[in-house]
Amino acid sequence: MAVPTCIRFFYLTICAIQIVWSQALDTDPYFPNSPHAAVQFGPKTKEEIQSESDNKSEEPLWPDGVGPKSKWGMAQEILDEGRDPNTLPSTVRKFDKPLILWWYPGLFPHQDYTTIECSVGQCRTTNNRHHLQDPKTRGVILYGTDFAIEDLPLPRLPQHEWALIHEESPMNNHMLTHYPLLRQFNHTATFRRESDFPLTSQNIYSLDYLTEKQPVPTDIKNALKAKDDLAPIVYIASHCDISSDRDRYVLELMNHIDVDSIGSCIHNKDIPLQWRDPVESMEADLFLKHIASYKFHLAFENAICDDYMTEKLYRSLHVGSVPIYRGSQLAKDYMPNNHSIIMADDFASPKDLAEFIKKLDSDDAAYETYLEYKTKGITNQYMKNDVKNRKWEKFGANEKSMFSSFECHVCDKLVERMAEEAEHKEDPSYPAPKPHFAESSHLSCPQPYTSIGNPDDYEEDVDPWMKMGWIEDYWNGLDKALAIRDMLDAKEKDPTTYHKYWEKVLDRQSNRKIEL
Repeated sequence: MAVPTCIRFFYLTICAIQIVWSQALDTDPYFPNSPHAAVQFGPKTKEEIQSESDNKSEEPLWPDGVGPKSKWGMAQEILDEGRDPNTLPSTVRKFDKPLILWWYPGLFPHQDYTTIECSVGQCRTTNNRHHLQDPKTRGVILYGTDFAIEDLPLPRLPQHEWALIHEESPMNNHMLTHYPLLRQFNHTATFRRESDFPLTSQNIYSLDYLTEKQPVPTDIKNALKAKDDLAPIVYIASHCDISSDRDRYVLELMNHIDVDSIGSCIHNKDIPLQWRDPVESMEADLFLKHIASYKFHLAFENAICDDYMTEKLYRSLHVGSVPIYRGSQLAKDYMPNNHSIIMADDFASPKDLAEFIKKLDSDDAAYETYLEYKTKGITNQYMKNDVKNRKWEKFGANEKSMFSSFECHVCDKLVERMAEEAEHKEDPSYPAPKPHFAESSHLSCPQPYTSIGNPDDYEEDVDPWMKMGWIEDYWNGLDKALAIRDMLDAKEKDPTTYHKYWEKVLDRQSNRKIEL
């Protein structure tokens, strides 16, 4: 049963107060049993140090029976291979290679259990879940769309660092956008630029991708519009009534200007049959040629969140059809220049947007200013730097893929941390490594909302978007996030017991409702 918004607001307010107060006290309300809690890695007392010294004169830096029979772990292995140890960063010379476990086998970017070489050091990596409780396992990589409360990598041992990669739509898994769960991750790679390993520019395949294809000349676009009875605007969507409520906006826009909808949603214009499979044909030459004939392209995202920008936006730039965009409010930061996109939310209503498009459609000179990046090049230095400096490609091979690159990012962080732990263990005066957790800005997204008016304006049992239950799904995500937090705090070993934690969360909310 959905909980009223006022109750949730009250609950979130209490959580926020708890976070601020706990930060003042240097504690962690959401993850007191963190694998990196300061209390676990803080300086040892003199008594503890003396006791360890009495019991073992030279304690190895890995569990018995694990790793090479050398105190120097990886460095010794590399010496055995004939490599010069002076070429190694000092941080990688005192411990064995950490093991990274990919929790979902289908995303494993290797053929088999293997060793990867990264900037700071080496790691072993596998997709065999039997290694979860292996003493060498330090990192667990989880994929956002597949992340499920009933399939958590439990037990979470003290040394486990969770790494999240989530480049897909936030609507795929709303619980990850909520801070109580997001904070359980130590490393993040998401579409948000604030994440540890940002994937914001993932759909800008290259800078050349935006400029290499010259647009259909405007006079020819005008002629094709008359000859082939094309609308000035094309809309392509195969997922209907989704989180962003884009179909409602498009339907209203159609009342004021012609729009050719060639996808399955609000379909009003047929295209050749072979183009109708979006997976197979969206990048086909004939399909790209067809949409390039349109002067404007409705690029409406399936979810509204900062920095969530998909291929539909960049495809329109690629072919030279001016994008009319609704999605990330920060999209201009990733445009070729400051005059290449029309933001739908800059207009008070679909009617106002339609009036603007009609004027632009009738003024070729004004229209062509939106395509100047095709001839004058990209002038947005922020975007250019992002694309040029990234060390990955969305469809890159081997170590150049964004999955392999994130794996190396995680590996380097694990190696650095283990080096700091080793230094601290040998010399307690050396600072213990500080904990690192995801911030809300790494993925947090707002509640889904109607694109026109308020949700209260529509009947739940009648309106197609309301019937999909996007608002309830978003807040159910918070319930699950809180349940997972409680499972981890309780050191739960069996993820299939999640129901009892979920029920306790709902009971707490119910009790607050009664109190109010």
